[in-house]
Amino acid sequence: MATSVHRAFGFAATSGAVRLVLAAVLITIWTKEVDVSPAAGAYVPSADKLERITEFFNNEIATGKLPGAVVLIQQHGKPVYLKCFGVRDVVTNIPMTPDTIFALHSMTKPITSLAAMMLIDAGKLSLSDSRIQICSGVCRREGRR
Repeated sequence: MATSVHRAFGFAATSGAVRLVLAAVLITIWTKEVDVSPAAGAYVPSADKLERITEFFNNEIATGKLPGAVVLIQQHGKPVYLKCFGVRDVVTNIPMTPDTIFALHSMTKPITSLAAMMLIDAGKLSLSDSRIQICSGVCRREGRR
């Protein structure tokens, strides 16, 4: 059964989902370098880098590579950047809103890879760890060991 998303985007919906994951990785990289606010002592993402995110998504929408996107960056549980781009449905031109629901198809590997990169960055996982080291906690909880 085809939904309006399938009819509107067809096969391109998959490539759009891949583009969103790539954009999430780029956002992670772009906002990695931060400016320090001496008054508050807290790290604040650079306004220039946040503007680059806006420019990137505006370009993706303008060139027709993406119909729309919602980008949220949080720091310590508080929104630092929230912006909606484009439309949620190209047929009706309903604009994107923060509560838009997205269908993610065949995205297990990219999302898992992003999670693994975040764990490596946090020092909780190493590329040299074996499967046994990684899965031992799961095996103990399930009573396999």
